[in-house]
Amino acid sequence: MNFLDKIEPFILSDDPIVQEYILHTFRDYPDVPEQWTEKLINEALHSKEKETNILINIENHNLSEGAVQALLKGLKNADRNKVHLFAQLLNHVEPDIAMKLKDELTPLANKEAWSFYELLLNGSEEEIWEEYGATLGELEDSTDFVPYLFTKAKKLARVLARKGWITEDELDIVMNEQLEREWFSYEGILNIYFIQLLKGKKHIPTLASLLVRDEDILLEEVSDALISFQSDEVVQAISPYLTKKESFIFAFSILENTKTPSAIEVLRDLQIDQKNEDHKELYIQSICYQLNPDLIPELERTLQQGYSSFLTDTERNLYSFYTILGENHPQLQRWGQVVQEKELHFQKQLQKMNVAGPKVGRNEPCICGSGKKYKKCCGA
Repeated sequence: MNFLDKIEPFILSDDPIVQEYILHTFRDYPDVPEQWTEKLINEALHSKEKETNILINIENHNLSEGAVQALLKGLKNADRNKVHLFAQLLNHVEPDIAMKLKDELTPLANKEAWSFYELLLNGSEEEIWEEYGATLGELEDSTDFVPYLFTKAKKLARVLARKGWITEDELDIVMNEQLEREWFSYEGILNIYFIQLLKGKKHIPTLASLLVRDEDILLEEVSDALISFQSDEVVQAISPYLTKKESFIFAFSILENTKTPSAIEVLRDLQIDQKNEDHKELYIQSICYQLNPDLIPELERTLQQGYSSFLTDTERNLYSFYTILGENHPQLQRWGQVVQEKELHFQKQLQKMNVAGPKVGRNEPCICGSGKKYKKCCGA
């Protein structure tokens, strides 16, 4: 039974601990079926308790026409403080679906947006490249990261890749030039995205070597690209970086989201630093996200050494791992109680912060307790 088969019965689970775990396990996983996303959106529309968690964790999923229609329905009835969650997802609608639902989407998009959709669908090679270059220029000239422009550039990149208007040779030229630089430019970062789109497997070792860099946006694209391959080649390439101080966080993120036999072998054989709580914590999460019973002995040995729950929600991961696999662990009830107590504490803290006005940095741990950076979670 593969990963998707194991989690399918639980995607709409009435157990909030398990469902939130499921949402986290496939937030960055590339092969989530579109019909699951549609089911989750409809679930969000019928459950205010689940709404936020579902919407913030499906931003990387492909949206079918039915999913977009469900989002539009939800937007009409959304609480004022939830409108942005629906609007952000609708910003990722593919142009062909947008045009098909133009009447419903018109109130959300201005003339410029519709012109852009038209360009994406019917623009010539020259027109797409010209717009891509202009968007890159705006990104390079900005003093801060501009998510809207970055998303726009990615939409143009998808057209260029899909129509064969960029080649492997062109990717090689940009990559070789960028590797000589101290910092990757936006052109270089988006070149990583092109590699993902074109499934450029020959670049896997080079992408893995970038994990030691201290460039968050670059690392996020590298991580997404390597996860997208879902291959043992990626697991082997990132293995040396699982124990390096500069790279182990992103390396573990790639490992836990790559569901291949080699990933299981690496987790079984990996010698972790028991004194490094962060390393141990991510190792536990990676085992839990693989949902493979063959790794239970390694997990139990690690738990005997003690564990923390700062970078990740360890108790939620453990409770859900054993619940989904049908294993009646003696600590199961205690883990569930810890999760509930943490959730109650978080809600109280959130209420206080809302009164004072929460101030959370983009690179700080998210206030929702997911273990992800704020910019990759509730601040996305």
